Amino acid sequence: MAILKSEFYTSSISLTLFCPSTPFKSTSRIIRQLPEKWLSKFDKDPIPFPVPDGAPAEIPKLVLKNQTESWNASFSTDRVSITWNLTQQEEGPICFDVYIGEVEEFIKDIKKTFSTRYERIGIVLHRVRKTQDPARKIASHFCKDNFLNKPFDRPENFEINSHKSFNLKNNTKVNSWFKNRSASITHSGEPIIFVEQDINTMAEDSENNDFAIDSISEFLSLTKAELDTIFSYYYPDN
Repeated sequence: MAILKSEFYTSSISLTLFCPSTPFKSTSRIIRQLPEKWLSKFDKDPIPFPVPDGAPAEIPKLVLKNQTESWNASFSTDRVSITWNLTQQEEGPICFDVYIGEVEEFIKDIKKTFSTRYERIGIVLHRVRKTQDPARKIASHFCKDNFLNKPFDRPENFEINSHKSFNLKNNTKVNSWFKNRSASITHSGEPIIFVEQDINTMAEDSENNDFAIDSISEFLSLTKAELDTIFSYYYPDN
């Protein structure tokens, strides 16, 4: 039986903005200068991490969360991320348009407060379909029948990934990853098909970029449509 796009639900959305030229150096400064409305939204105690000198720049040094932990903001030396994910306390649904509205305000305030230069953008979307025997179902969906007899007759885990580069409608060149694997829900152990889609601007172009808020908003609008279209190629509803 075919696996349909409409059988999946969105479990998280995360935007990451890379800013190596204007790094976040001090966790205390971030907390001290972050506008009060964001400290109110992320109302759990801040979680600082001691990051030793010379550690990779992507390691988080500060994580802010709300009480249900459905929203979090993560600050590393060279990037900031804001994520909305489903939790046991907050079951959703996750709406991309609502997320965009929240994110646009957040990144505008971060840029204004810390004079941040956004050099690279990435959006990651997770989708889930609950099902028994997800490894076998993924194999059956993507593989020819003769491979399902051997060697994919009884896989315990199965993963299939694809990468390509292309230009968005505004001619911004991006990488696009589609990662598909069998997994389970952390808190319940329920088996699932887990899909991660990742669209990001090119690393080699980052030194010349300084994305304005309007450009990031356009990126989010364009990638929202692209993520949906790409997903339909892998899991059509017809």
